[in-house]
Amino acid sequence: MKREIIAIALLIFLLSGSLACTLWTKRLSGDVCGMLDRGILLSDAGAERPELLQLVSLARTRWEKGSPVAGICLSHTQIHGIDDAFREVLEAADTESYQVFALRCRALQRRLTSIAEMESISLRSVF
Repeated sequence: MKREIIAIALLIFLLSGSLACTLWTKRLSGDVCGMLDRGILLSDAGAERPELLQLVSLARTRWEKGSPVAGICLSHTQIHGIDDAFREVLEAADTESYQVFALRCRALQRRLTSIAEMESISLRSVF
């Protein structure tokens, strides 16, 4: 009986960790995607480059604040891919046309959204 209780407690602990990881990933990717949406809207409106750089920098800071948890929930390949995509978006905000900036923002949004969706699928596969 004692082994069954320990097994159930361990299972509950693992499932709650998976659920927390999924919810965290969705919230973080949603926050960052929202900031990138604002950047795309500003670029469509012809905003100044410093404004775009500041907004993307804020989005990147939000992502980096979540990095300690990201190291637990996500693979290092995913984390490095997001970091590389942020670098591309920042370069586009600084030097490229507004269209290139918007394309790179959307590519980063797709990457963030796909990570959140993969976490949800992983959690659903447990049940």
